[in-house]
Amino acid sequence: MTERTIPRLMARSIDPVADFYLALGFEITYRQVAPYQFLSVRRGGIELNFYGDKEFDPLTSAHGCLVDTGDVDVLYELFTEGLQDAFGSVPVPGIPRIGALTDMSYGVRQFLMIDPGARRGPLNGWPEMESLAIVACMNIRVEGVVGARADIR
Repeated sequence: MTERTIPRLMARSIDPVADFYLALGFEITYRQVAPYQFLSVRRGGIELNFYGDKEFDPLTSAHGCLVDTGDVDVLYELFTEGLQDAFGSVPVPGIPRIGALTDMSYGVRQFLMIDPGARRGPLNGWPEMESLAIVACMNIRVEGVVGARADIR
């Protein structure tokens, strides 16, 4: 039996979210504008769904997604190059943005990314991983992790 997790995340509008994830090399697998906004994107083993809600306040949201990868350096390079090509620069301050690669004290190399919906997500490189096969969802706040992780292999 094979299970998988597909996070369903909120955004005020799916249009800037779609543009952002296209720049990162994702493909749009489904897009709907009525009766409500819905977007599904996929890149390799990463699949994300977004619901548009004009009432959504991205600055107070506490949801996000953790992506584990076997080569965080390559993913970072692909993402930053895609953003540079699509938008003329890599957004570092503000929303959206992508942070620097960092070696954490607990043995993980990661970068943080905030998409146009203000979703915060660490992208981690675990030494024992070989691919993008593990995707885990968690709630993330600016202060730190506040949720539990569920790994899918």
